[in-house]
Amino acid sequence: MNQLTINSIIQKNEDVVDAQIDDGTVMLDVESGHYYGLDAIATHIWQIIEQPQSVRHICDKLQAEYDVAEQQCQSDVIRFLNDMLDIDKVCIVATK
Repeated sequence: MNQLTINSIIQKNEDVVDAQIDDGTVMLDVESGHYYGLDAIATHIWQIIEQPQSVRHICDKLQAEYDVAEQQCQSDVIRFLNDMLDIDKVCIVATK
């Protein structure tokens, strides 16, 4: 299993079914029938990783738009992406 770092390049898995609802996103795991809900910031991350992006790039974009300290942003983004890795909704495509 790959270790997620600030230099990891990550993207959504192609088989994820999702829909935006208001300022959030709902994802469906077709195999299990489980639904997952994302809040507004998680939805923003989800939109950024439509194409492969580094964790650093994701954090830079969020810091440009939200009042968040660099270390806090990196910690929160890595935690979210690790959660998405755990349920196979994203994948690490490379590490710089």
